[in-house]
Amino acid sequence: MLYDDMEALRGFRNRIAHHEPIFAYPLAQHQARIQRLIKLRCEQTEQWLSQWEIVTFALAARP
Repeated sequence: MLYDDMEALRGFRNRIAHHEPIFAYPLAQHQARIQRLIKLRCEQTEQWLSQWEIVTFALAARP
């Protein structure tokens, strides 16, 4: 699972770095992967992130 998450996010990061459109990507899945990986590293950091991140709200508000 760790390898799969890291590989998926690496490819996603590369798309962003090359200024490619990311609207067709599974953004909610990538956000969940990021949060899961952060939690594996440090649960306190994941809790802090959960309080401050706005991606969840932005994804819920999109058409």
